[in-house]
Amino acid sequence: MKKKTTFALLALLFLIGIIAGCSERQTDPIITFDSNGGSAVADREKTTAVFPVATKDGYRIEGWYEDKNFNHRATFPYTATQNVTLYAKWTDVEKGSEGIEYERTEDGNAFVAVAYRDPSYSVCVPDEHLGLPVVKIARGFMKNRSYVGLFLIGKNVEQIEEEFYRCVSLVRFEVRGVNKTYAVESDALADVSDENEKKICAYPRGLKTKEYTVDIKVKKDAFLYNSSIQTLALGENASAEEGAFREMTALESFAVNERNGNFSSKDGILYSKDLTVLYNYPCNKSGAEAVIPDSVTTVKDGAFAEAKVGVIFLGKGVDSFEDYSYSPNLTEFRVKSGNSYYKAEGGLLYGADGKVLYRVPQAIGGEVRVEAGTETISNFAFSETVKITSVFLPKSVKTVSDFAFYYCTAMTELRFEEESEAEEIQGDAFVKCEELEKITVTSRVPPKTDGFECGTFANGFKIVIPDNAKETYEYFWNFAVGYFDASGRGVATFTVTFDSNGGSDAGSFHGLLVKEPINPTKDGMIFTGWYDNEECFGEKIEFPFVTVGHATLYACWELLIE
Repeated sequence: MKKKTTFALLALLFLIGIIAGCSERQTDPIITFDSNGGSAVADREKTTAVFPVATKDGYRIEGWYEDKNFNHRATFPYTATQNVTLYAKWTDVEKGSEGIEYERTEDGNAFVAVAYRDPSYSVCVPDEHLGLPVVKIARGFMKNRSYVGLFLIGKNVEQIEEEFYRCVSLVRFEVRGVNKTYAVESDALADVSDENEKKICAYPRGLKTKEYTVDIKVKKDAFLYNSSIQTLALGENASAEEGAFREMTALESFAVNERNGNFSSKDGILYSKDLTVLYNYPCNKSGAEAVIPDSVTTVKDGAFAEAKVGVIFLGKGVDSFEDYSYSPNLTEFRVKSGNSYYKAEGGLLYGADGKVLYRVPQAIGGEVRVEAGTETISNFAFSETVKITSVFLPKSVKTVSDFAFYYCTAMTELRFEEESEAEEIQGDAFVKCEELEKITVTSRVPPKTDGFECGTFANGFKIVIPDNAKETYEYFWNFAVGYFDASGRGVATFTVTFDSNGGSDAGSFHGLLVKEPINPTKDGMIFTGWYDNEECFGEKIEFPFVTVGHATLYACWELLIE
């Protein structure tokens, strides 16, 4: 009897524990969706990571709200702290989205959709606005609207300038009714105005597709920044504008139909049919070294944009390397023996004669010293080299081109070798060099320039010049007055003798900057200027000028006729 009592007591205590445990356990809050006449959306527990899409005839979902009056928009991912109901708000596709801004066309007979301001999931460009057709979607219409998932285009739209590559969440295009210019083909927005040459204009960036096949023409930037497609297959009829496939960050390989007359693929790389042009090296292709075949003569701009390669090895046939795009892991260029157009020195890409520096790998850092004998730093040569802190240019450098140092965000110093022969520094050479603290210029003659924005560089920025050249630099570089530091090594000065050819004494000058000399006089004659020869051949000397050696200038005269 005692054992039975003990057993019953234990069972009772166990049951009490279960009941207590159940009462203490907390369940996750439930998110309920009221679609307001649209299709049903299943409840979620606590969190919903993505925007729940519902459908309703004649409408597209604008957003989900925490109240029936649509005052508090829910943003996704959405996490509930208690049971909650979210309410769907809808956009009437006939009326279009409320946040669209319009402008009339020049003839006043139609409207252009120029901007979109609301934070809605769906954007619906209507057929008409105020009774007139909406015929165009302007460039920048979707600027900073990364959350948009659906884009609907009215039937009257006949021109789209917007490129949609900023829309990272966009998963679907729709074209309303019968539009003579645009349609959706294989999830992409296509220009179908010419039945014989349909063109893909844009592919939704938010659509998660690993493999995709193209069999029509592709316009520039149609797949820009796509981060899901791993294999892109080009069918028999596929063609493309230059830049159509650049910066597809997940892309591992291209595959080309053997009957395609425009392209071929080898090891997953996209070439022209005859393998003479390299168009695209897949961003996510494995391997640290890219060896360009000897058959290739041209590497197109953007070919290696965002590619993971550390080394680019030019074959002996490459005569035009046009790619100045960003390759984040690139540390070295190499050039095959026998190439007559390029060479590599210290991993940098030069012209074969060494006179032009074309490209600096973007993953190298510290100080870069350009090879002696280099005369030109080409456009974008150092662009986006974000780890380089200083650059040394030999005295042979004559020209620094526009955008040569574009976006060199870590560069603090640029210095020219003593007795530099620099002749020109183009005005946009240092765009986005916001950490630049010092440029050391050693030329006796200030290089020609149309000026650069000193105020965009680092606080305390200065231009170090020869200690006896301040007057000269202030005259020729007047845009930089206030930034000069005349602490550099002085340059040689020379004597200029003024031979008046029988006129009054004009004296001589010793120094660097010759301003306006004394004009001599001579009875019965008119002074016409100074020349570098007694016969007054050639061009008249213009003042001021910088002395480059000892010289004699001669006065020229004309007979005074009374």
